[in-house]
Amino acid sequence: MTNPDEQFSPEQLEATPKAREVLQLMQKMHPEITWTFFPLGDYDQSAELDAPDVQVSFGSEHEQLDMGLVDPYSDIFGVACEPSHWNLSEEAAQILVAYNRVFLSKYPCFDGPRYLAIQASGPV
Repeated sequence: MTNPDEQFSPEQLEATPKAREVLQLMQKMHPEITWTFFPLGDYDQSAELDAPDVQVSFGSEHEQLDMGLVDPYSDIFGVACEPSHWNLSEEAAQILVAYNRVFLSKYPCFDGPRYLAIQASGPV
């Protein structure tokens, strides 16, 4: 697995102490799950405007994914599910979505507010 710090510049990680705080909390709450940082990337299509660029993600042995899952209330197809699907507690799931602000099942057409704002602003 890639070192999470290698995905982001030192400046990005220093600018996101909240990401580190959430990551450490998730590791304490669920040490049996792999936790890492993950870029927002294409998740912007299902993100709220205030979603951070540095997401806290988890892995799933069942889905054979080391990392990259950011919405504990959606399965890998974007269908709504309970956090227990990922072996997460409700408390951990609520903390994670409050930080990540990505909702795959809420925006099944990939029309989340952040994506629409990017589209409206035109090419960068």
